[in-house]
Amino acid sequence: MAKDLAIVIPVYNEVDNLNEMLRRLLQSIKGITTSFEIIFVNDGSTDGSDQVIEELCRNKPQVFFVNLTRNYGHQVAISAGLNYCNARAVITIDADLQDPPELIKDLYT
Repeated sequence: MAKDLAIVIPVYNEVDNLNEMLRRLLQSIKGITTSFEIIFVNDGSTDGSDQVIEELCRNKPQVFFVNLTRNYGHQVAISAGLNYCNARAVITIDADLQDPPELIKDLYT
């Protein structure tokens, strides 16, 4: 069954932002819906982002991880996340926190 909302996050060498990104995303989504999924797409990071994402997914059934074999680029990473998700609405957001996750509510409602 499709979720209400999916968030697709392409990641390339963002190890320092990932914990904060997920914390803020979960806080923001809490006020929107309980039917959601978050999909991190590691685009061939070399800084350990893949290991941090794997840990973030542990014990969180709504958080998923797609690991690309090398750096294919931002648009390919987004496409991979779109192919993986199963939701009625999808929002893409970069992992660098330049786009505040708190704005998702304005986009979704």
